[in-house]
Amino acid sequence: MTETKTRGNRGLLVAAAILLLAWAVAGAVNATGFIMGNPPTPLGILATLVVVCAWPIAGWIAGSRSGGGFLRLTTVFWVFVVVGIPLVRWVLVDLPGRSVSQGGLVPFLLWFALLAPLYGLVAMLPYQAAPLWAACMGVAVLAMTLAAYFAGRRIGRRSAQAGVEYRENNATADVSTDDRSART
Repeated sequence: MTETKTRGNRGLLVAAAILLLAWAVAGAVNATGFIMGNPPTPLGILATLVVVCAWPIAGWIAGSRSGGGFLRLTTVFWVFVVVGIPLVRWVLVDLPGRSVSQGGLVPFLLWFALLAPLYGLVAMLPYQAAPLWAACMGVAVLAMTLAAYFAGRRIGRRSAQAGVEYRENNATADVSTDDRSART
């Protein structure tokens, strides 16, 4: 049991590392366009799509392997993104005297870390709507990831039950075959 739990924790750490690496790469690819206000490049759009699609795929895999830690990781990460984007925008834009040169560097870096990876898709919208759409995209990705997780979990349980039934049926068939050969 301990070996299985250790393997599950290791799998969770690997999945988290891969997802965060994809997030960082998408942020780096979209960095210039985000900072300069340029439209995203095709590579930036592709990087954002990879990040957005990687989460539900990881959710499916984690669900089929019954990794409960992934559920907590996903929820915490996307709630942080969804709440963080509008909150940091409010700090940077709506609070007076908060510019990068006047002590607003930390909020700007947090804004960049939260929004730049999603910039490939939300940059096509007006600047004022981008944070709202990024937060909506975060909610959609969280919903898709949770749906994929629970679907993978349901199918994983069914296939595990089918495997047990198959082994039980074959074990009975093997015993009856061995009994017949022993009698003759």
